[in-house]
Amino acid sequence: MLMSPASCANEIHKSRLVEIESALKVIQSDYVPDRRIAVFNMIKDDDRPSIVIVETNVPEAAQAVEGLFNLTPAWRENIEIQLLPHFSLEGKTRAIVNVGVANLRRAPNHQSELLDQVVLGTDLKVLKRERGWYYIQTPWEHLGWVTAESLNVLTEAELDKLWLDKARRYVNTLDTRIYSSPDQNSLVLSNVTLGATLVVSGDQISGYTAVILPDGRKGYLKTSELMDVPSIDNTRSPDGSAIVKTALRFHGLSYLWGGNSGKGLDCSGFTSTVFRHHGFMLPRDANMQVEIGVQVNYDDTFTSVLEGDLLFFGSDNQITHVGISLGGARFIHASVYVMINSLLEKDDNFSDYRRRTLVTVRRI
Repeated sequence: MLMSPASCANEIHKSRLVEIESALKVIQSDYVPDRRIAVFNMIKDDDRPSIVIVETNVPEAAQAVEGLFNLTPAWRENIEIQLLPHFSLEGKTRAIVNVGVANLRRAPNHQSELLDQVVLGTDLKVLKRERGWYYIQTPWEHLGWVTAESLNVLTEAELDKLWLDKARRYVNTLDTRIYSSPDQNSLVLSNVTLGATLVVSGDQISGYTAVILPDGRKGYLKTSELMDVPSIDNTRSPDGSAIVKTALRFHGLSYLWGGNSGKGLDCSGFTSTVFRHHGFMLPRDANMQVEIGVQVNYDDTFTSVLEGDLLFFGSDNQITHVGISLGGARFIHASVYVMINSLLEKDDNFSDYRRRTLVTVRRI
């Protein structure tokens, strides 16, 4: 049976889209191998079935897509490139977290998986908006959706003027409160946790420091709970003893999948929070963290393993867990809660499971 001209055209259209998607997947693999930290989406528009929208925040990937038009000019009518940040943001491509802890979700709804957390005062890149959510990128490059109410969204110039150019201090306690007056019996303006940053006004009253939240509210925090903002410098090695001292402060804190704050932690959220406190920015997930540092050779005594070394667990093909060495065979990690275990069978807190699944030890 002969095909009608319309049917024939439809088959040609389908065949072209298959070829286009195949070529785009190669570009995605080359330029955006890890979609946790960079965007490359192929979006279908029901109203325009012949169009594939390529959405990316990687300029080199967008240029590679444009390069396809030189090879196959006819594809230009089938591909639309949207380089993020999206033009609809009108320059408001930065944000400051305005709540104690903001949750990053996989999709723009509260039922979606918790991917990560960011604490008050963290400055973020904003990539696009959908309804009451913003798609953002953290300083450690993780991507996720955050509610609009959790953020103060700004232009680059506004961010500098209102936040980055101001004198700021860093919260050095796991969980505390900002009060409306220099009195712990006054109204609480916000909870804050370790790593939050706040603008300070310079006023100190009765052991409290006046602070300014990202939305301009003025409150008071105990002066003893503030310290200088750590300077991020991944070119130096963190002090292992200091890393352990901070890690022990979290002992007993509950496990939370996607947790990355003093409200709850998963295993890699725990390690990244601790190291960030000492000016070292780890990648977000355990199977990313294992790619940095140098390998530490060890034997059954673990005497070569030093304080602050990272222990990675799982299988040869997949890293699924990470902890921080306390020196030797003992380590602290977020499991059911932040706990201490040992890799030596003679110890009371020996974990046979962790010993069997230890893959490697890395030193930052």
